[in-house]
Amino acid sequence: MDKGTLIKLGFDFDKETGTLNLPPDDKKLNVPRRIFAVKIKHLGDYLFSQRNYEEVYIPTSVESIGVGTFSSNKLRKLHIPGNVKSIGNFCFYSNKLETVYLSEGVETVGNEAFATNYYLKEVYIPPSVTSLGEGIFDDTTDELTIVCVEGSYAHEYAERGYFTKVLTLEEYNNVTI
Repeated sequence: MDKGTLIKLGFDFDKETGTLNLPPDDKKLNVPRRIFAVKIKHLGDYLFSQRNYEEVYIPTSVESIGVGTFSSNKLRKLHIPGNVKSIGNFCFYSNKLETVYLSEGVETVGNEAFATNYYLKEVYIPPSVTSLGEGIFDDTTDELTIVCVEGSYAHEYAERGYFTKVLTLEEYNNVTI
């Protein structure tokens, strides 16, 4: 992406830290992988919050997503690539999420990261996740199903009573509709 395109889109980029700031105002967001040949590695705190985004594409260059980065939008479906190791507190708080897929490689999910998503029905949590914050799914639907691998951290977390409906990946694959 050249400087003219970057300015036209309204982005601000810190070359030293690889942090992207000040997004365009649109319903669909394609986060760039690079700016000025520098990889985007971190999405800053509250960077894309309160923007009315309905869709977001997070590139594989991103390694961490900050606090409240996508909070208070209108996102419905979400896929987090495995290069993202850390998802900050309140990151996707108060959206319209229905499904969330965390790819193998994601390790930590912050407090209330997916809270207040009243339509959230299904979340896949891979075995690579070793930390789930408090209240991660507070104020979501009672129909929420967590899909995880038996014996994984998410499965153990679920067995402690943090989730009401849990299916192992094997059970999920055997569900008939």
